[in-house]
Amino acid sequence: MSKNTATLFLAVFLSVVFSFIVVHFIPVSSSGVAEKEAVLEKILRTNTLRCGYYNFPPMFTFYDEAGKKNPKGFSFDMMDSISKKTGLKVEWTEEVTFGNWPQALQAGRIDAVCTPIWPDAPLGRVARFTDPLFYSTLSPLVRIDDNRFQNDLNRLNESDVTFVVQDGGNLLELTKQMFPKAKYLNIAANVEGPIVIQNIIAKKADAILLDRNGLVEYNKHNGEKLRMVAPDSPVKYQPFVLAVNRNASDLQEFLNNAQADLYFNHVIEHLIRRWEAQPGLFVLKAE
Repeated sequence: MSKNTATLFLAVFLSVVFSFIVVHFIPVSSSGVAEKEAVLEKILRTNTLRCGYYNFPPMFTFYDEAGKKNPKGFSFDMMDSISKKTGLKVEWTEEVTFGNWPQALQAGRIDAVCTPIWPDAPLGRVARFTDPLFYSTLSPLVRIDDNRFQNDLNRLNESDVTFVVQDGGNLLELTKQMFPKAKYLNIAANVEGPIVIQNIIAKKADAILLDRNGLVEYNKHNGEKLRMVAPDSPVKYQPFVLAVNRNASDLQEFLNNAQADLYFNHVIEHLIRRWEAQPGLFVLKAE
């Protein structure tokens, strides 16, 4: 066989192999353009759901007091129940915050945020949300010795009041909507909750919108330093959901089905009562 003939034979052979790979292993749309693997298809193929998480005691903690990995809480037990029912491995892949979790989803580093988060309309541009797992109430928290604020929310809507907010967090827009005359102290998106709250104790700010769990957890670890203003008149009834990428409607449906299974079997209710900070006060059940 001549050199030219051998070269031609090799070229034809490689072309055939490449065509076989394209036809049999690369999904192609009707337009002839290779399609990206759907999120749920990848999860089912790898049998692994990659979860983002944030520190939300007692609903979820990843490390114990000694700094060792020891995930536990409502979210861990719920995802463990979903894992057992579906056969999927749940991998706690990346720690996120209220402000930066959309970037982790969009970059494809995680498949879902598996600790309950707060959805709102603007976040619908970058994420899809499951049906609510439960609800809580949001109210302003202030220093316990700040006597300017009793049960009057209107007093917080003054120019001498500063709210601490977090870049990228949905509380920023809600705070501005409810208290437009107040000032705002913006904290970076990657700063954890207790450090954000510390700005109130240091008197760099006067108030923050949080749920009752935030109040209970902070006071438990730092002494009775915060109180809630007008708790019987919450600023918002806040749903708690899981989040997936905006293009992952298949995964959204999958998780909704799993949540419904756990809800109608009373697993969700059992886990709520086991882990909520103040039984019967922190969580309002999803009906």
